[in-house]
Amino acid sequence: MTDNNDGACSSDIIAQHEQELECRRRRFGESHPAVAETLNILGLFYHHVTRDQLKSLHYHEEALDILRAQPGSFYSADKAVTLTDLGNVYRAMNNGEKALTSYEEALVLFHEIQVPEQHPAFFSAY
Repeated sequence: MTDNNDGACSSDIIAQHEQELECRRRRFGESHPAVAETLNILGLFYHHVTRDQLKSLHYHEEALDILRAQPGSFYSADKAVTLTDLGNVYRAMNNGEKALTSYEEALVLFHEIQVPEQHPAFFSAY
């Protein structure tokens, strides 16, 4: 049985996360990791649910820019996961070269922070 309200539900979820994004931007500023977290949530939703890869790409790229601007290596795992998400979006867009570049960069970060090769996050970058 198909739910005819899927589009309405998707719109509600997007609106909730867009509202959360604006709240986090006001509370923490434009370049805070909490903003990147919400951007990634939106990117994942657009990638997996609505299949709008261009919007997904936009949100993940903005999140990655924020995470790359953070000092030190504390957010390396978040950067690696975001790069993996970007690779998945590029792959869905049939851009294998950019997907591979994103996956390779993610693997370097996973190695740097010593994520075990048996960890699911590590496998997602292959």
